Amino acid sequence: GRIYDGKAHTINVKVSAPETGADITFSTTENGTYSSRLPSFTDAGSYDIWFKITADNYKDVEPEKATLTISKNTDYKLEVVMDSREYSQKATAPSVTPEGITSENLTFAYKKKGASDSTYSSTLPTSVGDYTVKATVAGDKNYGDKTATADFSITKDSNQVTITMEDCIENDAATTRSE
Repeated sequence: GRIYDGKAHTINVKVSAPETGADITFSTTENGTYSSRLPSFTDAGSYDIWFKITADNYKDVEPEKATLTISKNTDYKLEVVMDSREYSQKATAPSVTPEGITSENLTFAYKKKGASDSTYSSTLPTSVGDYTVKATVAGDKNYGDKTATADFSITKDSNQVTITMEDCIENDAATTRSE
C-alpha cells in the first residue's frame, strides 16, 4: 500500500493485448464522465478509480473499479528542538520537523528535567534550571499521533551583578565603596 508522503498517487492499468492501440479512459464514479486523464490523489484515504478499455477488433472492457488506498503516515520521525538560553535572554519557541506539521495539530508542554510526566504544563519555564519540552502531534487525515521530547536549560546570566555605593557614612566618616 501507499503511505501519505505529500505526493500525488494513482493506479497503474496495463493492457497486455493488444500491445498497442488500446484506449483507456478513467472516472472517479462508475457512471461519471470518463476521460484519458488518470485521476491522482495526495491525501490519505481510499479512492475508487473506474476505467474502461477499448481497442479495435477486441471486446470492450466494461467499467472496472480499482481502489487506491493511501494510508496515514504513522512512521514519520518527529523531532523537537528547544534552544537553551541565559536567564535574561528572550525565550524562543520550540521547532519541529518534519515541516508541514500545522500548528492546529501541534502542542508543546514543559516540565523540570527528570520530573514525572504528570507534571507537564503548557507554561513556558522562566526560572534557571534544566527542563524537558514535549511536542505532541494530534493525528489528522495524513499523519498519525506522535510525540517527541528534547532537553534544554535556562542558565544563570554570565553578566555579574554590580552594585556601587557612594557617599556612605560609616562610623561618622565619609567613604566610597564598590562591591
